[in-house]
Amino acid sequence: MGELRKPVLIVVVVLLILVVLLELGATQFLNGSSSTQDRVERVESSDAFKNELSDDERTDAVRSVEEYADSNDPPPGLGIPYLALIDGILAYTILLIALGLIVPDHLEGKVQGIITLVLSFLLLLGAIVLTLIALFKLIVMVSLFFAPPFGTIAYLAVWGAFDTGGAAVVLSLVMLLKVAASIGLPIAHQRFLDNKGLVLLVLTSLIATIIVGFLVLHILAAAMMLQTRAGENAPPPQEATSCSYD
Repeated sequence: MGELRKPVLIVVVVLLILVVLLELGATQFLNGSSSTQDRVERVESSDAFKNELSDDERTDAVRSVEEYADSNDPPPGLGIPYLALIDGILAYTILLIALGLIVPDHLEGKVQGIITLVLSFLLLLGAIVLTLIALFKLIVMVSLFFAPPFGTIAYLAVWGAFDTGGAAVVLSLVMLLKVAASIGLPIAHQRFLDNKGLVLLVLTSLIATIIVGFLVLHILAAAMMLQTRAGENAPPPQEATSCSYD
């Protein structure tokens, strides 16, 4: 079947590590990307703001949104950072294979067992905690969104602005690195294709990225429709009238 191409395997490991770092760093990259004006426009374009509030309440709501937006960055999405749970396992698996080329067999078996046990426990604990956090945020968001008018306005003020463009760029780069790593594995050695567990893990990582990308595109399309609708409903500009005095 041929020898293992070590340089290609090392490149695959580096690519997967970059994927994990990029997914974890997406939280900082996407944080604070939306301006205060964007969040105010989202609130002003909502039906709850236009139809269920008086003029004074609208003024107070806009002022509250502006004060909140100036002092709080919009929270980033959870989809991209959570991909690191899957890709971290994939990167660790390939890293163990690569370390087997350097570390002696008797030492690798002992160290691998201890590290795998510790990391598995931490990963399971982290996955449970992150799942509970995601569910809690989802319940809060849904509860606020379906509690018009003030609940909906609060939802739009906190979670209404999301950097869909930045998320699409990050996901595109992540997907590119994953595809390159997936192609590099059989190039490094064809026997990797016989490892069903590894193949399923790679497919799971790619499918999870596609699902998150689909959700981001859906949010982007909804935001574009919302902006178009707001533009159509905007009152026409008043023409200036000239006055003449005798």
